[in-house]
Amino acid sequence: MMSSEDRHTPRAEFIAALEQDLLRAHRALAPQALSLTRSAAREPAALRHPRAWGRRARGAALLAIGLVLGVGTQIASAQVQGAKERSEYERERRTERELAAMRLKLAREAATKAQQDYAAGAISRQALLTAETEVKVSELAILKLELELEEIRSTSKAPRDELWAPKVQGRDFVRERLQVEAAAAQERMKSAEDRAKVAEERRAVGAEVETELVQTQRDLLEARREFELQAMKMRLREEAVAKELPSEEVVKRSRRIEAEAAVRRARQRLEMASRRLETVKQRVKGGMAVLLDEKRAELEVLESQAELEAASRTLAALPRPEE
Repeated sequence: MMSSEDRHTPRAEFIAALEQDLLRAHRALAPQALSLTRSAAREPAALRHPRAWGRRARGAALLAIGLVLGVGTQIASAQVQGAKERSEYERERRTERELAAMRLKLAREAATKAQQDYAAGAISRQALLTAETEVKVSELAILKLELELEEIRSTSKAPRDELWAPKVQGRDFVRERLQVEAAAAQERMKSAEDRAKVAEERRAVGAEVETELVQTQRDLLEARREFELQAMKMRLREEAVAKELPSEEVVKRSRRIEAEAAVRRARQRLEMASRRLETVKQRVKGGMAVLLDEKRAELEVLESQAELEAASRTLAALPRPEE
């Protein structure tokens, strides 16, 4: 029988297909995020949301008719409360979007400066890659906020991100936001892969970049874990919608997915730490490292073992989802 981890761990083919889909989506959505950011910066709120004004006008008309006919006390109260809540939710997201637009502006300025500094030989290739990735991730953050605003306008309620949440008028906002989050995770993963490759190339030509290489490998491990976790959430969302799974079952599966991901991460970190320890030992023997380096590598192995044991205990304590 297939285990829970087997059922929810994304296959390599699924990951590869998802990466390509997200790459195409990001290329298509990045200009949209840019356009949204620019419009948010220069247009008054009233002009940015004409449909919202139309809905407010219709709501006001319904409220007036209800009061005149004498049947609108409860309806009027509900209309006012709904409009108030929607206004508060929209206000919160618009504030977040404005802050996100500022972060994007700063990220673009930093990327431009990084390109200039890299051309002048003042910073490393890794620093440039990090700055460029921050721009893409900031663009996607704005796009996610726009999706939240659209859901608020459709429901007059706070956006729902539970994997069991229903669609809104046939639209799956949960999946759309998961796609945006997966695209951001993909950008971070690609950046981490590029930075790790640069570090490997530098070590191959004799540059002393051991600490840098270790850090880029750790970053890559975290980025891959995050991307795979997003992929598993998307798969669970699809299953929850298709099979109409009860919320309790989705929660069980979600917790187990995260716990299984934590175990895999800890196991991978332990494998990486063990390989590093063997490398350091060889370097100590060859006089290229000191005993203190070996002690640090041993400590990292012990920490990784403790992390794996803790993650395994957490996973073992979770109830298995229904088959």
